Amino acid sequence: MRVVIIGLTESKAVPKDRRLFSYDDINGEPHESVHTALSPYLFDASGLFDSHIAVREESQPINGLPKLITGSQPIDDGNFIIGSEEYHPLKKENPEFASWFRPFIGAREFIQGSKRYIVHPASIPPQIAKKLNGLSRRLEAVRKFRHASKRISTKAIADSPGEFGVTVIPDEPFLAIPQVSSERRQYAPIG
Repeated sequence: MRVVIIGLTESKAVPKDRRLFSYDDINGEPHESVHTALSPYLFDASGLFDSHIAVREESQPINGLPKLITGSQPIDDGNFIIGSEEYHPLKKENPEFASWFRPFIGAREFIQGSKRYIVHPASIPPQIAKKLNGLSRRLEAVRKFRHASKRISTKAIADSPGEFGVTVIPDEPFLAIPQVSSERRQYAPIG
């Protein structure tokens, strides 16, 4: 497909009729069609509320599927997240504590295959949490980090350091769709 735009006009000087020439054969004669409005995709946009909008924003999925949601946001300054290099020794030294860490998959882990783990202290029963070596140190570090924040919403959760800012802990299969990817990719990575 080839597109050639012959002329551009300021919005206040747009002609009443827009002419579109389509070719069944690039070497053949064109078929002219006249429209009161064309979309950015060069189709008749006379029935659209705003002919300049290429994709309309929707607040709910238009296909009936569940709404996409963002993943967990611990707002913890990294205190609940550990990499493989910290997880494996922890698993040997303190297997009870390590058993509360779950895989934490962000865009980097999904795309590059690296591993991180996260603990959600609020889901640990209090009688077990008291026995977990190192958990109280992490909770206190999160409390201090949140109190020192300039964000009002972060300060508001400072005295609940075991809770995440946003908690999404899947217990069934889910789609991972990174918010950021490379423009060099032919397709957005989804898994």
